[in-house]
Amino acid sequence: MSRRQAEALLARFAEFHPELTTQALADFSGLRRGVAEACMLAPRTAADAARIVRLAHDAGVPLRIRAQGHSLNGSSLPAAGELLVTTGNLRHIRFDAPGTVTAAGGVVLWLLQHLLRGHGFDLPVLNDGYAGPSVGGYVAAGGFGPA
Repeated sequence: MSRRQAEALLARFAEFHPELTTQALADFSGLRRGVAEACMLAPRTAADAARIVRLAHDAGVPLRIRAQGHSLNGSSLPAAGELLVTTGNLRHIRFDAPGTVTAAGGVVLWLLQHLLRGHGFDLPVLNDGYAGPSVGGYVAAGGFGPA
């Protein structure tokens, strides 16, 4: 990303307190890396995330979503000109009705499982490997593991 592109993104999304990353992010395997500079946003609410998506769409700015960066294929790594939206602040969990739970996309899957077990519930599927995937990433990737 050119300095001009970065400054334009920082200005366009200033209300969301963007940061400019100066080191290339890596995927979980460490074999793939994104661009060295990316404009990164970390919304705190679903409403802010929705506003960011709408503003980016209206401006023709491509988005890259990243939570824990657990992908092995580089799909969470920003490319040149993309706005990086991280879900690390979207870690809200609510019990709206008996027998249901609503978890934001940035909730770490194993933490959700731990919380649910404390209430006598269990996830029907769970990553059998590393504890890092977020709920959003796990759902987006289709999940994995024999459980």
